[in-house]
Parts: sequence; C-alpha cells; structure tokens
Amino acid sequence: MTTIEDREDAAERLEARSWWVIDATMTKLFRTRPIIPKALAEQVRASCTLDNTFHLAFLVNATAFDSPALFTGYTLWTRRVLASRGVQPADLAANLDCLTDAIAGLLPKPSAEAILPILAAARAALDDAPVLPDPDEPVGPDALDGLARRYFLSAMEGRTDQAIALVKRTFAQGLGLQEVCESIITPVQHEIGRLWELNRITVAEEHRCSAITQLAVAQLYPRIVTLRKQHRNGRSLVAASVGGDQHDLGLRLVCDRFGAAGWMTTYLGASVPMAGIVSMAAEARPDLLLLSVSMGMHLRSARTILRAIRAHPDTRDLPVLIGGQALAAAPGIADRLEGTAVAQDPASALDLANRLLP
Repeated sequence: MTTIEDREDAAERLEARSWWVIDATMTKLFRTRPIIPKALAEQVRASCTLDNTFHLAFLVNATAFDSPALFTGYTLWTRRVLASRGVQPADLAANLDCLTDAIAGLLPKPSAEAILPILAAARAALDDAPVLPDPDEPVGPDALDGLARRYFLSAMEGRTDQAIALVKRTFAQGLGLQEVCESIITPVQHEIGRLWELNRITVAEEHRCSAITQLAVAQLYPRIVTLRKQHRNGRSLVAASVGGDQHDLGLRLVCDRFGAAGWMTTYLGASVPMAGIVSMAAEARPDLLLLSVSMGMHLRSARTILRAIRAHPDTRDLPVLIGGQALAAAPGIADRLEGTAVAQDPASALDLANRLLP
C-alpha cells in the first residue's frame, strides 16, 4: 500500500520525466498502429503529442491525490471529444497501453506501482462506458427552455446587444443575481461547452458566446455596487483562479454574489501565479480567500498555493474557500487540498462563507 509520500514522490518523478515518457509512448504508438499517410504524419504526431501532454498532466495530479476517478473521468471525456472528431476509441485505448508500457519501463518500480493502477482503472472504463451520448438526447436550443433558450439563440448568432438586453431586463424585473445565473447563465454555458465537446460548434463560436456572457454579466455590476452599499457588512475577500487555469467566469459570478450581499471583493481573475495570490492576501488582509480550480490538471497547483498561504505569517490563519469543476469531478480530492472548506457549487459558496466566519 502506497503512502501519501510515495504518491507525491511518484507524481513528481512522472512530471520530471514526462517528455521522456511521451517520447517513448509516441514511438511505440506509431510503430504499432496502422501507417499514417505521409502527408498527415507531422500533423497527427503534433496532435498526439499535445494529447499526451494533457494525459500526463492529469495523470500526475491523479497520482498525487490517489484518485483513479480523476483520471478515469478525464479519459472518458477525452474519448467523447476525440470520437466526435473522427478519432477511433481503439486509438485512445492503444495510446493508454503504450503510456502504461512507457511508465513501467522508465520509472522506478515504487513510482510505477503507484501510477499503473490509475491507468488500469481508466483503461478498463473505456471498455465499459458508451463512446458517445444517446443520439436522441436533445442538444443546443432543444436542451434548453424559457429564458435560457432565448439567450442561447442570441449568443450563438452573435447578437450581443440582444443577449445583454435580455439579461439586464430579467435582472431589472426582479430576478436576483443567483436566479439569473441559475436560469440563464449556467445552463447556457454548460450547453455551449457540451456542443464544443460534441464538435457541433467551433472554438471560435464557444469563445464568442463566453465573451458575450462576460459582457452581459458586467452590465449588472452597477446594480451590484448599489446592493453592496445597502447590505455592507464590513467583510472582504480576495478571489483568484489558480495559475494555468483560464476559466474564471464562474468565479466572477461568485464574487458578484458576495458583492451583492455586502462584501468588498478583490477579484484577481484567471491564472494567477502563486506568489501573486499570497502577496495580495497578505497585503489586503481579507476575511476570506476564494480559490477556483476548474480542471483536474491544476489541483497540485491549488495545493501548493494553500501550503504557501499556511506558511506565510500574515495569512496562515486566513479561511480559504475552494471551489470549481475539478473538485466536483472527483469526490474525495477536496478533503486532501488542505483548505478551510469546499463549496460544491456557486450557490452554496456564500452560505458556507457566512457559516465559517463569526
């Protein structure tokens, strides 16, 4: 049975040797799979190299947190994305087999023994789970209704003014910020992400929709400032997404909810380096730090930040509330992050913070 120290050592060794592992994986993969047309060889090799870079990043984190579920969830998601783009499931399975052999051959036995069961669990899941969702499952506007459907159609067609007007009008008519998020923003962003996974929209279309949503949410800020003044409670927070994590819309919405409830918020945004988070927390002396982790490949970064917060004399007792999709994807990891508490979803963050603080 591997200890916490064994798993962290194995994760560090895998990360340090990642490029050698990827090279060995690619060499065997291209030797064992059918010959690729010469005209496509360079493009396919570049794509496979990038894919294996992500495989290794998630595997490193799954190893460090002893979470087969983290890597299995990522693997099944990857298969859906690749299959929707014409990549055969057998190709991903072969890639994992080659990755397994590379790790067994390149890492010390104790490290390999901590990693290989995680790979084996993901490999077994590939044989059991369906490749793609039910073709009869509704997608796009058919998966939404009411305000969410109207907003989705406006955003997908690039009608920025119409989408913004819908959000502003809904908010002005008495639907609170939380209800706007739950009725419009969250379901629409989820469906846009799902459409990209299924290759129904391009990256550019996904980014355009997200940019429109950022603009729509920003229009509500003057009202949030007014609410903050009305409900001022003397509390403050600093919020950031960990370094490398470019997803920050959810965190922005959480900050706005805190602001509307009377909190002073310092929002640092996406992909904030550890040193910046620690120094800002030490300087601002907030009542709370919000830390967002959207992808499982950034969980170790979150833990590094939390350890730095606890090591700094001015922040060692600072309550830290952690949230993000990465924590929902693998139950149990949250307990190993060394934060004060974990918000399972944006709606619960404010209630949890109020219970944490006297």
